[in-house]
Amino acid sequence: GFGSALWHPTAAATLTSKFPQRRATAMAVHGTGATLSDSLSPLAQGVLVASLSWEHVLWWHIVPGVLFGFLVMRGLLGAFRQDVKMTSRTTHFREMLGLLRQGSFVAISAARGFLTMGRVVILTFLPVYLVEGLHFSGQAMGLYVTLLNVVGIFSQIPLGYMSDRYGRKLVLIPSMLVLAVLYMLLAVAPPVVALTVVIVAIGTFFYTLMNVFTAVISDVVGANVQASSQGLTTVIAQ
Repeated sequence: GFGSALWHPTAAATLTSKFPQRRATAMAVHGTGATLSDSLSPLAQGVLVASLSWEHVLWWHIVPGVLFGFLVMRGLLGAFRQDVKMTSRTTHFREMLGLLRQGSFVAISAARGFLTMGRVVILTFLPVYLVEGLHFSGQAMGLYVTLLNVVGIFSQIPLGYMSDRYGRKLVLIPSMLVLAVLYMLLAVAPPVVALTVVIVAIGTFFYTLMNVFTAVISDVVGANVQASSQGLTTVIAQ
C-alpha cells in the first residue's frame, strides 16, 4: 500500500506532463498494462502455488520486484525532466492549499470519490450476490469478476483517445450515467446471458474512467502541483 501510494501520483504526473495533449491516452496505456497484469497474475499465482509452497512463491516475489524497479528507474532517469521552476516548500504548500479552494478541483475529486465508492461496492458485494443470491459456483463467480478486469484491457485506450480528441465532458458525463444505470440493472438482470452482458458493459467503464479523471485533474491544476494534486485527489476520493 505504501509503495503504491508513492508510485501512482508520481507516475500519473510524469505521464500527464510528458504528454499534455494526450493525457488520457497516456494514462489509458498505463492502465491497460496494470489491468492486464491484474487479469493474468491470479492465474500465474495459482499455477505457482499449485507447484511450490506459498512461502517460496512469496519469497521469489522479491526478485521481479527489485528487477523491474531497477529497470523503471534506469528507463525514467532523466527522461522526464520538466522545465518547471522549483519553488520553496512554503510556496508549494500554499499552492496545495489553494487546490482545496479551487471549485473545479474539489468537484472533480468528489466525482472521482463517488466512482471509487461504486467500484468498492461492486467488488465487495458482486461475489456475494452471485454466490448467495444466484447460487453460482465459485468458478463461475471468479469468471464474472475476472470479466470486470479483462474488458477494461480493450476499452481503456479507445475511451482515453476519445477523451483527448473530443473532450473530457463528452466521455465522462455519458459514461457515468450509463455506469449508474448498469449498476441498477445488476439487481434485475436474469442469468446467464443478460447478466453477462451487463457485467461486460460495466467492465467497459469500470477502470477506464479513472484514467479520464486523472487527465481532468491534470488539466485544471498548475504545472508545479501535478503530482501533489494526484495524491490529494486520491485522499479526497478515498
